[in-house]
Amino acid sequence: MTETLAWRGEITRWQGEKATYHLLTIDGACAEEITMHERLRRLEMGGRRGFGSVKVLAEIGGTRWKTSVFPSKTGEW
Repeated sequence: MTETLAWRGEITRWQGEKATYHLLTIDGACAEEITMHERLRRLEMGGRRGFGSVKVLAEIGGTRWKTSVFPSKTGEW
């Protein structure tokens, strides 16, 4: 399944023990779309990915990379 979602938000920088992480919270309609995608994938494949993550292709400006989005406890991504 290929879908395109656009989201604008503030990126938060978090320094872990071994690396620096850049985090973006996705909520609203985009979060609902991602949730539904994860549920459909779980039904089709019979299981969840680690921590309920969803693989995505992210893009900022002209730079693209593969990453994952993870659900939060509040239902946001």
